[in-house]
Amino acid sequence: MEWAFIFLPILYHGGYGVYIWLRGFIGAAIISQVRLFNMHPTGSMHAKERLRAVMGHEGIEDCANARNCVKACPKEIPLTESLAEINRQAWKQALLGWIIG
Repeated sequence: MEWAFIFLPILYHGGYGVYIWLRGFIGAAIISQVRLFNMHPTGSMHAKERLRAVMGHEGIEDCANARNCVKACPKEIPLTESLAEINRQAWKQALLGWIIG
């Protein structure tokens, strides 16, 4: 999981990277990137694949909602807003996928 320390410098700040290394949680920074890409008109074409990936193992379900990422973020990015929005989108995707097939 060396990529976690390369792509998630925000989460490594304050010792949070150790949490990623031990648990495997993809992190709030990646989930915020998923939200950003899903909001973009060309990125929304692949939103379902991204949501399926986030809904998978070590994805949004592993977020403990302790807000440690907000405390450790040096740029003061509102990561909990992204976590909540992606959680809503993931539930919607899961329900529609179950109903529609």
